[in-house]
Amino acid sequence: SSSSDCGSKGQCPQVETGGVYIDESEDEDQQYEQLQAHTACKKAFTGLHVNVNGFKTNGVRVQGVLARMKVKPSLVLLNETKSDESDEVKLHGYELVCRKDRNANGGGIAVFCRSDQVARTTVVEESANHERCWVCTHTNEGPILVCAWYRPPDSSLPAAKHLDDLETFREELGRLAKEARGVLVMGDL
Repeated sequence: SSSSDCGSKGQCPQVETGGVYIDESEDEDQQYEQLQAHTACKKAFTGLHVNVNGFKTNGVRVQGVLARMKVKPSLVLLNETKSDESDEVKLHGYELVCRKDRNANGGGIAVFCRSDQVARTTVVEESANHERCWVCTHTNEGPILVCAWYRPPDSSLPAAKHLDDLETFREELGRLAKEARGVLVMGDL
């Protein structure tokens, strides 16, 4: 591998992640540079988490950042899509593999897989009562279990709901991770 494929040290990490909160007050070039640093290796499985803060409003910004990236992330996980089932949620070059909508006022998740890798990615489970989706993607190192999770701010839900969310997560993780080589949990936690 050349250093242009695998970062400044010429070594390729197996899994790389990066995340960003889309906010009009932040410099998009700075966000882009941070994301590009996380996805420099063409051989690594990469995951990108974005709190999109409304897909209708900011989906085009996510698409713009992805278009500028030399190496596209394997998975793109979006939180706060603020969509309902009638809204179209698409990213060029990616296939939607999992989506959980709440409504236009908040929440919602979407998981996209790069089109050339979608055959290696499957939805394992969608949490029945929480904004969480589990997908498995098969990498050169074995299966990686990925959890996309959105937990609303503490002020919006009673404490019992948060405790149930954590207990359910623990149960799902214990049950689903048995066959995975690794686990990656991404989202607004």
